[in-house]
Amino acid sequence: EAFVRLRAVAEAGQQEDQSGEAMNLADYTWHAVYCRPQFELKTAYRLGALDIRYIVPAEKKWVEVRPGSEKKREKASIVFPMYVFAGFSQIPHWQELRERIPTIYGYMEFGRGPEPLRIEDVEWLAHLRDRLLGAEQPRPFEETLEPGTQVRVIRGPLAGQVLTVNDADAKKIHTFREFLGAMRLVEISIADLAPA
Repeated sequence: EAFVRLRAVAEAGQQEDQSGEAMNLADYTWHAVYCRPQFELKTAYRLGALDIRYIVPAEKKWVEVRPGSEKKREKASIVFPMYVFAGFSQIPHWQELRERIPTIYGYMEFGRGPEPLRIEDVEWLAHLRDRLLGAEQPRPFEETLEPGTQVRVIRGPLAGQVLTVNDADAKKIHTFREFLGAMRLVEISIADLAPA
C-alpha cells in the first residue's frame, strides 16, 4: 500500500505544463527542502497543491514479513529521508511557505542562504524517480563487475561518464558521487552501464 502511494506521488511529480508538454527541469529553480521525518509524501502533495514542482526519489524493496520467513512483501523506501526536492518558477518566500506547509522545517544551505541545486543533480534525481516508475528494463551485463572495474554510464544524467565500481551485485553497482556538498554512495542499475 505504501508503495502504491509512493508511485502515485512519483507520477504526479512528472507534472506537465498547461500546454500538456512534459516539464522542463531547467525552467525551475530547484531547492532541497527539509521536512518532518516520515512526511516526505505529504509534503510533496502539499507542494503540488500550491503548483510547486517536486521530486521524491524512492526505490522498492522486498522485505521479509517476519525474520526467517519466506514470505516477502513490497516496501517503499525513500532514497533521501527528510528531503523533498522542490522546483520553483519564482523565488520562494520561505517563511510563508513554512507557514502554509507545517511539515517543512527549512531548506539546504551552502553558505548564507538557500542555494539552488545544480541542474545535473536535479536531472539525476528525476532519473531516480523515473526508475521507480519502471521506465527502464534491466539487461544482462556480460562482464564480471569486480571492485575497480571501469564502466561507462549509457543512460541517465551521468551518461557518458566513466566510473569505477566500488561494489556490485547482480542488478546494480555502487560508486561515489558528489551531491549536496558531500560525497554520497550511489547505486546505478546495470541496465545503465556498458564496458568502458
